[in-house]
Amino acid sequence: MTNTNGVTTGFSLLWRAPDRVPQPPDFDKMHSAAKGAPRGKAADETQITSADLRNAADRWQATAIRILIGGATDDSISAAANSVVDAGAGDDTVTVGEKSFVDGGAGDDTIGAWSDSVIYGGEGNDDIKAWSETHIEGGAGNDVIDAWSDNYVDGGTGDDTIVVHSGSVVIGGKGNDTIGIGTDSTVRFAAGDGQDNIWTLRDGRIEFGEGLNADKMRVEHKDGKTIISFDGHPDDSVTINGFYRTFAVSFADGSSQQIERPVDHEAQAALIARFNANKDKPIPPFATR
Repeated sequence: MTNTNGVTTGFSLLWRAPDRVPQPPDFDKMHSAAKGAPRGKAADETQITSADLRNAADRWQATAIRILIGGATDDSISAAANSVVDAGAGDDTVTVGEKSFVDGGAGDDTIGAWSDSVIYGGEGNDDIKAWSETHIEGGAGNDVIDAWSDNYVDGGTGDDTIVVHSGSVVIGGKGNDTIGIGTDSTVRFAAGDGQDNIWTLRDGRIEFGEGLNADKMRVEHKDGKTIISFDGHPDDSVTINGFYRTFAVSFADGSSQQIERPVDHEAQAALIARFNANKDKPIPPFATR
């Protein structure tokens, strides 16, 4: 049953009564550092860890409007902006407003958040949706993450499906991930991350980590795809799918280069033929997941 606070019973609700309107913690530095520096490093070379973000959340809790703590069962939690949610174990459903912190805990969680939030999916096959300027970590499991603009997304361990729309940074993590990127987005790929597939209709960027060097890179164009692999790393590869023109790749030593997609006239002709055959048909409604 849901009470007047929009919270299903089975967990505790701790109300705060501060003397002033509480302010959320400043995650801007963490967002900008994560997006502008090599994987796991801030712009000043300070290591960013989950503990840093959790400490920020702890400071937030002192002035948060409400702190919601789930139990070991399947909770349904709905909270306004400036909330801190620890859903606990179970297959939880959590929805929060902007400037919120969510830890889904163990279980197959469904989490939705507005902008400027921090989300930890935790262990399990999580489904996470967020708007903009949000830090998302899927954790262990085969997660599905859909985030709009200017986000930082780390899928964690597992075969994840991640879609970002613009100005975002994506780390698939260990596992065979499927990643869709929009305008001005970057994918970070490290040795041991597995065999990732990137889908894009725009030019994009890949930042390769230590050990994946330019002189060891091999690029193959096959069946309309671009496959990037490295000598000495037989289990790692990135396959780029889509109608991009160029893809920028950079390496840990600071070097970079452009990969150009060869023109596939046959594929272009097939796409045009498909469009012409269907242009007069009614557009179906958007499918929902």
